[in-house]
Amino acid sequence: MFKKLIILAGIFIAAMLIGVGCSDDDDDCPTCADQITYKGWADGVIYLDPELYMYEMRVHRFAGVMPNIDSVMVGDSMVEPDDIDYDYYYDYGDNYWEIYFSEDGDTSTYMYKSGDIATFKVWGDGMTATCNLKMLDYDDDQIDSVISPAYNADTIAVGDSVTVTWAKSANADYYNIWVEIRDMFNGSSDWYYRYYNTTDTSFVVTPEMLTDSVYYIYVNIVPVTGPDPVSGASNWTGNYITGRLYSYASYEYTRIYGWAIPAPALKIPVEGVTKERPRKTHDEIINSLNQAFK
Repeated sequence: MFKKLIILAGIFIAAMLIGVGCSDDDDDCPTCADQITYKGWADGVIYLDPELYMYEMRVHRFAGVMPNIDSVMVGDSMVEPDDIDYDYYYDYGDNYWEIYFSEDGDTSTYMYKSGDIATFKVWGDGMTATCNLKMLDYDDDQIDSVISPAYNADTIAVGDSVTVTWAKSANADYYNIWVEIRDMFNGSSDWYYRYYNTTDTSFVVTPEMLTDSVYYIYVNIVPVTGPDPVSGASNWTGNYITGRLYSYASYEYTRIYGWAIPAPALKIPVEGVTKERPRKTHDEIINSLNQAFK
């Protein structure tokens, strides 16, 4: 009887050990290679113009507590401690890191040029993360021209589509497309925005994208390198932070007229009527595009 109890106990313990081990169906296995628990989520933009600069890369908590970032390296240059800032939106429970970088020197000493692979590393909490990113020059990689339709050269009717084509940016991985729609009805003007992406050098604006009373639309094309916005995959490696880092060139755009008839010009400004296109900085456009693909 005593031997039977020992055998049963051994079977029970073995079953328990099997139950806590890693398996294909185990969703809570911190030691499994495919279940790394990252400390932070990075989201940022890098420019060449012609020096390399990072306007702002934010690192938010990925899960649990915030990461404790010790240092950051861009290429062969360490980021100054004063450029690794800690900020928050409304309270310390909603905090994040802000990382800035601006390359010193001149054209003879700059680390990268258009098409080069830049390396970014972040250390902290005894861990590290790396991102390798192909760089775009803000000016050199800009699209030379919108091939068709030219600015103000075309009109779209109700229910129609229009195809916009442009010259290829040699080093771009894909293009972010930002469609601005000016809707005009009874003398009142409103703006609506749509965000898309494509790996082609053409984009079709379809009726489903538009409003009921289109006065005109802007189609803005932004060359991009970085992670695939469709899959949402990270372009960071390591066990510390995950996320996305992008490089952009300046954007090109065209304007296409719609079917709505604008109201007569007003001599006295009327509140609520927008006469001109709301102008956004390049950084505001990029931030809007990033938010759309998160």
